[in-house]
Amino acid sequence: MSGLDSLLHPDNLTAATYCDTFPCGLGVAEPTTMLTDYVLAIELFVLAALLLRFGSATPNFARYWGVGLAFLGVSFAFGGSEHGFALPLKCKGRDACIAHSWVWVVTLVTQTPGLALPVVGTTQLMLGSGKWIIASKVYAALLVVVSTLLAIVGAVSTPLDGFLISFLIGRPLPRGRTQSLARST
Repeated sequence: MSGLDSLLHPDNLTAATYCDTFPCGLGVAEPTTMLTDYVLAIELFVLAALLLRFGSATPNFARYWGVGLAFLGVSFAFGGSEHGFALPLKCKGRDACIAHSWVWVVTLVTQTPGLALPVVGTTQLMLGSGKWIIASKVYAALLVVVSTLLAIVGAVSTPLDGFLISFLIGRPLPRGRTQSLARST
């Protein structure tokens, strides 16, 4: 096993025991989380549409905010799917459930631009133009690139024990510490 398939759920869950630990109902795992994420996604899409409704007449700061909120909407939609469809995504065809699927990686990858773009929009709104705008764009680009690389490298690296922190510091974490980190996320 490698990548996400090697990151088994810390509670050693199986398809038969998943719903003993997480609330399942309405034919899905974690229905409340799934529905909440979907409602938030819809709200974010509506806010993005309102900010972008004027097309080319939309102010630059509103474009950055609108696109950022749209990215967050996509992220919440994928996050809701990861929670709601956990059984087929994490457990189906496996002896033990994995902690996360590739849907969660997409959630993380689409979340970062959603958080970075409003920084650029706010900088434009508050400071107009100049060196701070360039600095905010560089910051946002670096944030997106580094976060995306960490999510993807972490998802495909073997083993995944504490992948984010071990990737940053270059050595794996002790086994006991990794388990406590996995439970806290």
